[in-house]
Amino acid sequence: MSIFSAWRDMKKNKNSFWEFFASVKLALFCFFTLAFASIAGTIIPQNESPAVYVQKYGETTAEIFRLLNIPDMYHAWWFLSLLSLFSINLIVCSLDRLPTVWKMVMMDNLETKVDRLEKMSPRVRFGTVQPKQNVTAQLEETLHFPVYWKIPNDYPTVIDAVNSGLPIEEVGAESEVAQCYRNMAADLAGIEIEQTTQSGGLFSKLLGRK
Repeated sequence: MSIFSAWRDMKKNKNSFWEFFASVKLALFCFFTLAFASIAGTIIPQNESPAVYVQKYGETTAEIFRLLNIPDMYHAWWFLSLLSLFSINLIVCSLDRLPTVWKMVMMDNLETKVDRLEKMSPRVRFGTVQPKQNVTAQLEETLHFPVYWKIPNDYPTVIDAVNSGLPIEEVGAESEVAQCYRNMAADLAGIEIEQTTQSGGLFSKLLGRK
């Protein structure tokens, strides 16, 4: 059994001891108590003689200071206990959240299944029943700029290329979108290419390969 599995089992069993030390409320309590105690230790003089505290704060307050070891507060048993409790709380909280953080760090954000993406609702969807020629003309009229190239919607090929981290040319060389990119690259380069075969493509031709 791995360490992560043991932690998961402990969380599923709702171990009260583990939950207590993994509590955020405990962390806040220790933090603010230590903060207030540190402020008090800064205001109240440290390591002075008892007579100084009696003269400055009175006998009753000086006696309370003695019982709580306020004159040497940073070495007092309760202050050291709070520090120890806070340290254990931070360690347990870190261990409690480590499996989730580790999973997020190691997760490949580019590895997304097509089915999952297809189920997601798009934020904005544009649709039309008009022919493509009419849509292109309307776009050019609205943008006041000619449409240079139209790339087909080949979603499966594109998402496979994204998930694998490879060019579309390598993932689906014979796909419609790959052929469209080859033709656009040739047009931009001002060259003419023949219909590609399985033995070569545009990049092979540009490099002089057969």
